[in-house]
Amino acid sequence: MSVNNGKKMPLGVKSTNFDSAGSAANGKAPAAASRKKLVIKPLKKQPVLSEEFLDRVWREELLPAVRAVQTSDLQGVSYERLYSKVEDLCTHKFSQKLYDLLLAACDEHARETMGRVSECVTMDTMQFLQVLSKAWNDHCSQIMIIRSIFLYLDRTYILNNAGSAHSVWDMGLACWLKYFRRYARLEDKAMTGTLQLIELDRKQVSIDRVLLKSLLRMLSAIGLYLDLFEPSLLLQTEAFYGNESRELSVKLDVPSYLLHTEKRIREEMERSENYFEASSLKPLLHIVERAMISSCVDALIEKGFESLCEQNRVQDLHRMYTLFARGNHVDGMGGRSESLAMMDARPDFTMQQASTNTPLGGSS
Repeated sequence: MSVNNGKKMPLGVKSTNFDSAGSAANGKAPAAASRKKLVIKPLKKQPVLSEEFLDRVWREELLPAVRAVQTSDLQGVSYERLYSKVEDLCTHKFSQKLYDLLLAACDEHARETMGRVSECVTMDTMQFLQVLSKAWNDHCSQIMIIRSIFLYLDRTYILNNAGSAHSVWDMGLACWLKYFRRYARLEDKAMTGTLQLIELDRKQVSIDRVLLKSLLRMLSAIGLYLDLFEPSLLLQTEAFYGNESRELSVKLDVPSYLLHTEKRIREEMERSENYFEASSLKPLLHIVERAMISSCVDALIEKGFESLCEQNRVQDLHRMYTLFARGNHVDGMGGRSESLAMMDARPDFTMQQASTNTPLGGSS
């Protein structure tokens, strides 16, 4: 029992203190006037990570990951964790230093790789090209993986500093180009070997077309195709078809020569579509037409036009007319072009019929 104002209260019953105004007369408890709101205020100063944090994360996590990618030993690599670390560093304004560290790591690896490839220049040309192609394809795969790790850096710092910083992909290409050009013997053998593959292909010798495509893509990617490779390609093409024209214009009869020329034009178009850059198509076709047609228009007309007309060789005459038209040499046929028009009017001989469903390179 408890005592309240001299009266005994049952146990377990708490007494109620009433204020002078009798606020508890109605049996309700007073409002909790002293209750306070919890307010979370922002930090007056953002926390700043030290240089030691950058050094530690790079040395203990990011650099080992880059090395693992470059050596194709990816066991235990957590891309999500590495991406998060890169994001943290960029958020705390270490982007420039992180970019410089990554550039140094990629440059060192490209130097080591090209050094090993340069030691193989004494190999057989095709073996050397295989070594170079494999190194290039491995390099591309590695750069793509490294870019996925440093994607936050790629999309923030590099995007905002496009004038002074390369993307991670372009960084890898720039490092490759730097050491590809530094080893002169390597560059020369790569160029001459690629041209040899193309010449063998033109001679109908079986080649590794995947290898050729890889080498040409490398030259395009590092920016050497237009300025360095294409001029050599055009010179080689001119020499090849010049020699072939001089030989075959004498060796073959006119229908066979025209058919071969048509086939050569088609092959160069296919080759350009599959291997070369788009800029090469027009000059390559111009060289083929000049070497195979323009250089021997008069000889072809004198050697075979009359006999083709006499033998009613419709498709061969159409082929001659079409090829001559490619090089604007129809006028060079003189009165003979009028003969074609007259023959076309004959019911048993129509150039329109000859041209219908006759594919480029079709037989006579």
